[in-house]
Amino acid sequence: MTTPRKHRKPVVKGKQDPDRPQTPREEYRAALDELNRYSENNETAEAVDARDRFDKADRNRRRWWSFR
Repeated sequence: MTTPRKHRKPVVKGKQDPDRPQTPREEYRAALDELNRYSENNETAEAVDARDRFDKADRNRRRWWSFR
């Protein structure tokens, strides 16, 4: 006889509450998605802003070794 599977919470894509600030992981993923929309040689203001946002999000991201 097999063990019945536990019901899991549905996977929710995107932010649920627009007033809630993004977590560092969400900010990093959003910055990475924005950065990937631009080509590597694109030096427009939007591309530079996306690169800056990604770099800032990467600095604020907590690494696995910093959790205690």
